[in-house]
Amino acid sequence: MDYWLTVFNEVTWRQFREMPSKICAYSEPRGGRFAKIEMDDRLICYISRKMVWAGVLRVTGDRFRDQSRIYEGGNFPIRFPVEPLIVRDIDDAVPMSSLEGRLTFFPPGSTSKSWAPYLQKSPKKLFAPDAEALISMIEEKGGEQRGHS
Repeated sequence: MDYWLTVFNEVTWRQFREMPSKICAYSEPRGGRFAKIEMDDRLICYISRKMVWAGVLRVTGDRFRDQSRIYEGGNFPIRFPVEPLIVRDIDDAVPMSSLEGRLTFFPPGSTSKSWAPYLQKSPKKLFAPDAEALISMIEEKGGEQRGHS
């Protein structure tokens, strides 16, 4: 099992949470990263601009292509069916600011200028210890919502 960063914004996170069938969708690929995502891999959900970690999804099927619009702000034709393992409201998510020194890409004393570029390409394979730390912190956050949308 591998771990992948997947980036949402406030609007797409709300739209994802409201969809009856859970699909994680991406823009056209650059490189071969989509081919490496497999069944049971985990997608760790980061909400850009709010700078919080809000969910963990499990890939439940093969990649497919669909041109129908499911998110505002663009066409995201590369898709994976997913099962939500943990889904949080943005207000109940783990703030990036609380993770200084706890992730390899956010060492002590660094600023958003050093870690923000790391979180810009989605999906991006995450270093397993970072992903496991993120999952643990998302699980521990109060008001847990396991498997709910």
